[in-house]
Amino acid sequence: MTGNIVIFVTDQRQSNLAACLPGKIHRLDWRRGVEKEEALEVLDNSKYLVLPVPVTKIERNHDVNLILKEELTGKKERDWILFGGVFWTGVETAL
Repeated sequence: MTGNIVIFVTDQRQSNLAACLPGKIHRLDWRRGVEKEEALEVLDNSKYLVLPVPVTKIERNHDVNLILKEELTGKKERDWILFGGVFWTGVETAL
């Protein structure tokens, strides 16, 4: 993992926040077709996740939604710093 930043693109607020964080910014546009391998690679190489508010907006992209839920609630320990709000039911206990 590096100190890179992943922005789950929604609007300018996520970009503005990411600009204040250290590291290289990677935009993961969940609104378009994102390949699972691409999403996993970007997530593995990042420390900061700048998520949309509400995070549940990501549910519109089934694949990215599943990957994010699995990564946030999975057994693999992550050292991410998350920015976002209004998470799915049950995710807050895993965080």
